[in-house]
Amino acid sequence: MVFMSDSNKFYSRVTNPANYQYLSITQAQTAGGQRATRGNQYAQP
Repeated sequence: MVFMSDSNKFYSRVTNPANYQYLSITQAQTAGGQRATRGNQYAQP
């Protein structure tokens, strides 16, 4: 399961999950999402 943002990037860990959609990896990829290459203080790839 991953957290997908509005910018079609998905992350494995996030600080505020309410701001993201919680999907399986296959659902995220089907919806056009890509794994984020870099994280920040709020989300980790």
